[in-house]
Amino acid sequence: MDKVVMNDGQEIGEVKTNAKVNALQWGMVVVTFLFGIVLAFGAVAVMATSGSPDIFAGLFRIGLAIYFFYVAKRAWGELSAANLLSKQTVWMVALTSTLAVFGILWQGIIYGATRSGRLTWGGLILPLLPVAIMAHWIQRKLYPSEPLGRVGKGPDWTCQPCGEVHESQFDSCWKCGKGKVREGQH
Repeated sequence: MDKVVMNDGQEIGEVKTNAKVNALQWGMVVVTFLFGIVLAFGAVAVMATSGSPDIFAGLFRIGLAIYFFYVAKRAWGELSAANLLSKQTVWMVALTSTLAVFGILWQGIIYGATRSGRLTWGGLILPLLPVAIMAHWIQRKLYPSEPLGRVGKGPDWTCQPCGEVHESQFDSCWKCGKGKVREGQH
């Protein structure tokens, strides 16, 4: 059980945490940190061994590496802190930030490919794929989506004043604005 403490220090309860989920969270922080290191070393290697057009790619990688370090550091600190609602909430923010970095990387790939007229598989795309696949897998494990289908539970209802038929999840009529009549109400 983890204590839930507000920012002012007032304790408001406890949250049950799953050890398997926590291990996945810490694993993603470590992977994010390691990917930042790989990007930084890749940027230095590109800038040291190539001509001027690739310097922009190297600077781009250094910028991404710095952002990855920031995300990993922030997630690392906030996962161990007790002043937020839950570790799962903090992790969702860190995971969303990490996926935003993948979006930035993908935009850079598209920009570079359209500018040069080709895609460089060894340059930026290959380092992205394993981490993006693992991030997607972890997100699906931590936050599985609900099955598709009807949202409402229960039978459809008919508005008494106007006769419009509505699905059960709606509480008021879209046509006349009257509310759903519950059992025992008149």
